[in-house]
Amino acid sequence: MSGPVQKEALAVVRGAVRAWIAILEVARSGLLGLAAAIPASPGEVDPEVDLDAMDEPTELRSVLRNVAEDDLRPAVQDLRDLLREEER
Repeated sequence: MSGPVQKEALAVVRGAVRAWIAILEVARSGLLGLAAAIPASPGEVDPEVDLDAMDEPTELRSVLRNVAEDDLRPAVQDLRDLLREEER
Protein backbone atom coordinates (compact mmCIF):
# COMPACT_ATOMS: atom_id res chain seq x y z
CA MET A 1 0.00 0.00 0.00
CA SER A 2 1.41 3.32 -1.07
CA GLY A 3 -0.67 6.09 0.39
CA PRO A 4 0.00 9.81 0.63
CA VAL A 5 1.59 9.50 4.08
CA GLN A 6 4.05 6.88 2.84
CA LYS A 7 4.90 8.96 -0.25
CA GLU A 8 5.51 11.98 1.95
CA ALA A 9 7.74 9.96 4.28
CA LEU A 10 9.75 8.63 1.33
CA ALA A 11 10.18 12.17 0.00
CA VAL A 12 11.54 13.25 3.39
CA VAL A 13 13.95 10.31 3.46
CA ARG A 14 15.14 11.03 -0.09
CA GLY A 15 15.82 14.62 0.93
CA ALA A 16 17.78 13.45 3.95
CA VAL A 17 19.79 11.02 1.79
CA ARG A 18 20.68 13.91 -0.53
CA ALA A 19 21.90 15.86 2.50
CA TRP A 20 24.00 12.90 3.67
CA ILE A 21 25.49 12.58 0.19
CA ALA A 22 26.58 16.21 0.40
CA ILE A 23 28.06 15.68 3.86
CA LEU A 24 29.96 12.58 2.73
CA GLU A 25 31.28 14.46 -0.32
CA VAL A 26 32.53 17.27 1.94
CA ALA A 27 34.19 14.69 4.22
CA ARG A 28 35.77 12.94 1.22
CA SER A 29 37.05 16.20 -0.19
CA GLY A 30 38.39 17.24 3.21
CA LEU A 31 40.28 13.97 3.68
CA LEU A 32 41.82 14.26 0.22
CA GLY A 33 42.79 17.86 1.00
CA LEU A 34 44.47 16.78 4.21
CA ALA A 35 46.34 14.03 2.37
CA ALA A 36 47.52 16.51 -0.24
CA ALA A 37 48.78 18.88 2.48
CA ILE A 38 51.28 16.31 3.78
CA PRO A 39 54.63 16.82 2.04
CA ALA A 40 56.26 13.79 0.45
CA SER A 41 58.59 12.01 2.82
CA PRO A 42 62.13 11.01 1.85
CA GLY A 43 60.94 7.41 1.62
CA GLU A 44 58.51 8.34 -1.12
CA VAL A 45 61.04 10.39 -3.07
CA ASP A 46 64.11 8.13 -2.80
CA PRO A 47 63.74 4.87 -4.75
CA GLU A 48 66.34 3.22 -2.50
CA VAL A 49 64.20 3.53 0.62
CA ASP A 50 62.15 0.47 1.63
CA LEU A 51 58.49 1.41 1.27
CA ASP A 52 57.35 -1.73 3.08
CA ALA A 53 58.23 0.08 6.30
CA MET A 54 56.02 3.15 5.84
CA ASP A 55 56.95 6.24 7.75
CA GLU A 56 54.26 8.20 9.56
CA PRO A 57 53.56 10.82 6.85
CA THR A 58 53.28 8.14 4.15
CA GLU A 59 51.00 5.99 6.28
CA LEU A 60 48.79 8.93 7.25
CA ARG A 61 48.45 10.09 3.65
CA SER A 62 47.73 6.53 2.53
CA VAL A 63 45.00 5.97 5.12
CA LEU A 64 43.36 9.34 4.38
CA ARG A 65 43.29 8.59 0.65
CA ASN A 66 42.07 5.03 1.17
CA VAL A 67 39.18 6.09 3.38
CA ALA A 68 38.22 8.84 0.91
CA GLU A 69 38.45 6.68 -2.19
CA ASP A 70 37.75 3.12 -1.00
CA ASP A 71 35.05 3.86 1.57
CA LEU A 72 33.42 7.24 1.02
CA ARG A 73 33.39 7.30 -2.80
CA PRO A 74 31.55 3.93 -3.06
CA ALA A 75 29.16 4.93 -0.26
CA VAL A 76 28.24 8.12 -2.08
CA GLN A 77 27.79 6.22 -5.34
CA ASP A 78 25.58 3.61 -3.67
CA LEU A 79 23.38 6.34 -2.18
CA ARG A 80 23.13 8.16 -5.53
CA ASP A 81 22.20 4.89 -7.24
CA LEU A 82 19.53 4.30 -4.60
CA LEU A 83 17.98 7.68 -5.30
CA ARG A 84 18.02 7.04 -9.05
CA GLU A 85 16.26 3.72 -8.54
CA GLU A 86 13.64 5.33 -6.30
CA GLU A 87 12.95 8.06 -8.88
CA ARG A 88 11.96 5.51 -11.54
